[in-house]
Amino acid sequence: MARKPENTTTQMIALWSAEVEKKVAGSLAPVLERLALQEGVVLSDKQSDALSHLVARALQVAAAKGGGVTAAIDYLSEMAKESEKEPITPSRR
Repeated sequence: MARKPENTTTQMIALWSAEVEKKVAGSLAPVLERLALQEGVVLSDKQSDALSHLVARALQVAAAKGGGVTAAIDYLSEMAKESEKEPITPSRR
């Protein structure tokens, strides 16, 4: 019978990180839905779930050693493949 491999520190950190992301994303999804609704946009559950995971990961990137806001924005830009599209400009409200 095969022995179950021992958990390494790296594996434990990865599992912990995934659990934290799941918890944060679960909290973010309804917030993103409400924010979008305030702008007249209705997000489906699938859309808000996908976006909440991206934002949760961006927050992890920002909080990581050597991270920060710029690193989080770079992560989101990469995920959006912004370089292939028209640049996103800030709202002028």
